[in-house]
Amino acid sequence: MEKDKTVSVSKGVFVFPNGFTSKKIKTASTSPWLNSLFTNEPWYLRYKENWFTFENEIKCLHEKTYSVLLNDIVHYINSFYDVEQYVTPKGVIPTATLLTGVNQPDHASQFTALIDIIRYNVTPHVAMINSQDGSSIKLMVENIVWQLINGQDVLDYSEHESFGESSEYKKSKLKKSQCTMKSLQKWYQSSYDNLTETDQKNLPSKKKKTSLRRLLIIIIPDFESFHCNILQDFVMIVSSYVSTIPIVLVFGVATSVSTLHKLFPYHVSSKLLIKVFHSHSSPVYMNQVLENIFLTHSSPFHVSGKAFELLTDVFLFYDFSVAGLIQSIKYCMMDHYYGDNVKSLCCPREKIDEMVSHMNSEDLENVRHLVASCICERFTKEHPGKVSTRNLFEVLIGKFD
Repeated sequence: MEKDKTVSVSKGVFVFPNGFTSKKIKTASTSPWLNSLFTNEPWYLRYKENWFTFENEIKCLHEKTYSVLLNDIVHYINSFYDVEQYVTPKGVIPTATLLTGVNQPDHASQFTALIDIIRYNVTPHVAMINSQDGSSIKLMVENIVWQLINGQDVLDYSEHESFGESSEYKKSKLKKSQCTMKSLQKWYQSSYDNLTETDQKNLPSKKKKTSLRRLLIIIIPDFESFHCNILQDFVMIVSSYVSTIPIVLVFGVATSVSTLHKLFPYHVSSKLLIKVFHSHSSPVYMNQVLENIFLTHSSPFHVSGKAFELLTDVFLFYDFSVAGLIQSIKYCMMDHYYGDNVKSLCCPREKIDEMVSHMNSEDLENVRHLVASCICERFTKEHPGKVSTRNLFEVLIGKFD
């Protein structure tokens, strides 16, 4: 015990710098190794090219399907663009309600496209808040204000060198905990309402009216996932500031408009100027994707009957997600092409000869086993003599034209 009492508590190991710096060891990237595995194989190149074609067709169909809906929403938002021409009742917030349907996994792509078109045609100040980022009214306001203040890079008229520094866009130095509606009001007034006469003269003539005031768009894509009290408090807070800050709300409702009236009592719903927009239902969009892309005669890849039935059952009875259906078809396509150069023949008709010319003897032998023996025997009887496997296969492919 006496010995333990004499042990000093300050006893330890002390490190003194001696000028030695450890060299960072560069780890070799795994991408070259992965690329050397199969990215140069014929089956992978054919799979990549075919899926790239599918993606482009899906993108064009998506834009064609939702272009009318998105343009209608943008037109509605633009009606509040010129504050001098259109003035809403005091304390009333313009609100666009988008009925998206129950296909929750597809909502992200819809609202991403909406944000892009709003930023391009209306205003760069767009904030999107999800339910996980709005668990309390304080957290919700902080995230929204932070996105509105820091969510743009450069104002449209900042490209003019003669424009005054007082009205140039500057990154806010506010901490996230300091992002309140008062700070948003102060930032908006300093950015738009307090432009000097010199700044206004330096603005382009086409942008003198539109650039002086910009709308602030707040998008709530998963309306039903929020707590009703948080949304009620948020609407009342925004209502008290809408006379000085032009704010437009966009709600994404998965069920029906009646949900909005159930969550909001009259004193809250009276603060909203609601216009409803209907999105295409998931089964309709799924039929368009299948009929126009995957089930056409020109499609190089078709899913078998049982697999197709399974994918449609998952869609109809599980999530109503068209994006999930597309990814499932992609997985089937990967499994079909993987590791077999014979599958590279699943390509457009005009490219079959090219694919056959790149096959080696082993690939051609595998193809020979795939062709029905009766067809081969009948062909050899019709064409006596020695026929190479390559020529045999090219002629047999021509029989399907």
